[in-house]
Amino acid sequence: MRAHHLLIPLVAALLAGCGGGGNTTMTGGGGGGLVGGGGGGGGTGGSAGSPIPIYILVGGHKPTSVNPVHAVPPGADIFLDGLNVDTNRLRPGEIYIMAKNALSANTNYTVAVTASTFGSENFTRTWSFTTGATANPPTFAGTVIGELNALRGQAGAAAVASSSNFAKAGRHHSGYQCEVDDNFNTPPGPPAHLSITHNEPLSTKRFFVDNDFANRISVAVGKPATAFADGDPAPWGTGITTVYEDVASSGGVPAMDQLWNTVYHRIPMLRAEVAAIGNGDRTDAAGDGLNTPSVISSTGTFSYQTIEFAGNGAMQTLVFWPADGQTGIPISFNTNSESPDPISAGNGNGTTDDDVVGPPLTVLFPTSQDFNAVTVTLTQN
Repeated sequence: MRAHHLLIPLVAALLAGCGGGGNTTMTGGGGGGLVGGGGGGGGTGGSAGSPIPIYILVGGHKPTSVNPVHAVPPGADIFLDGLNVDTNRLRPGEIYIMAKNALSANTNYTVAVTASTFGSENFTRTWSFTTGATANPPTFAGTVIGELNALRGQAGAAAVASSSNFAKAGRHHSGYQCEVDDNFNTPPGPPAHLSITHNEPLSTKRFFVDNDFANRISVAVGKPATAFADGDPAPWGTGITTVYEDVASSGGVPAMDQLWNTVYHRIPMLRAEVAAIGNGDRTDAAGDGLNTPSVISSTGTFSYQTIEFAGNGAMQTLVFWPADGQTGIPISFNTNSESPDPISAGNGNGTTDDDVVGPPLTVLFPTSQDFNAVTVTLTQN
C-alpha cells in the first residue's frame, strides 16, 4: 500500500481509503452526524453543558445513506496534483471530530464517542482536554522524530525509529522542491514560488529521483524504482508493507506540529503500523552531495519538510488525541491549509464547505470492521 498527503500552504498529503458494504447511521452532538448538528456560523466554543455542533469523519466502507449528510461524502470528487482521488481515506475504526467553530481559549471540553460495528463490536471512549490561548500547537521536542514520538506517546501509540534510507528519500524530494522553487522564472531572480508537491515531473532537475514517492523510497533503500511494479516482495525494505509521505512547505519541528493539526496528514502519524520515519528539509538538502555545485540555497521562503513513513502491517491499537487531561490544545484548524481540504464544497456531492473549525480530535479503535452506528458529543465544561 502506498499513501501520500499534501498541506498547502503549510503542509501536504494523499491516502488510500477502504471499501465495504452496508449502510451506516452516524449522529453528532446537537443533532449532528457525519456533519454535526446546527449551523456553522458565528462565535466560538459554545455554552457550558450544551453539546457543541460538530463535524464527524468516519473511516471504513462507503455507506449509501447517512442521516444527516456527510461532511465529506465517501466517494466525492476531489483533485490533488491534477488527479481525481477518493476522499474516503480513513480506515475502519478511525474517527475524526471537529467543532464547527473554533473552540474557546483556555477552556475545558469533554469528548464522548460510542460506536458499534457490523461485526457486533462495541466501543466507547470519553475524555477531556483543555485548549490553549491560540491556534498554534505546542512544541514538545527539538527534533522532528522526537516531536512525533512525543505526540504518539500522548495518544497511546508506540514510538517510531529513525530510518537513514527514508531520510535520504525525504531529503532528496525536499531538494527537488527547493530546486524548482529557487530556479523558477530566473533570471532576474527567484521569487517566493510555492513548489510543494509529491510528484517530480521535471527529470532534468539535479535532485530528481522518480515521479512517484514510493518508487523514490525504493531507490533510497538500494532497489530499482520499479521494485513495487516488478513484484518485489519487499520493495521498500524487509518487513515494510506500507509507505506514506507527508510534505510541508515549512521546515523542522514547526512543520511536524502543523502536519499534526490536520486531518489527513495526522493519519500515518497515529497508525500503529508505522514503525519508522525519515525526513529532510531545505537545510538537509542544501548539505547533500547532490547540491555540488549548488543549485539550491540553505535559506528560502519555503523549506519543504518531507517525511517518509514505513509501515509494517501491525494491527491497530486504541489511540486517541488529545490525551485525557491534556492542556494547550490549539483552538482551531484552518481546513484551507490542508490539501485535500477535508471540508470543502470542492469535494462535490453536496459536501459542506467550511474554513476555520475546531482542532481535529481523533480516536482510532482496534477493529477492522465497518461501523454501523457512531454517536459523538463534544461538550464545553
